[in-house]
Amino acid sequence: AVLARALGRRVADIAQRLAR
Repeated sequence: AVLARALGRRVADIAQRLAR
């Protein structure tokens, strides 16, 4: 639960940085 949410948020952050 919390782990999945933290992981998803981290993944989105990295993906956005790469997409930038």
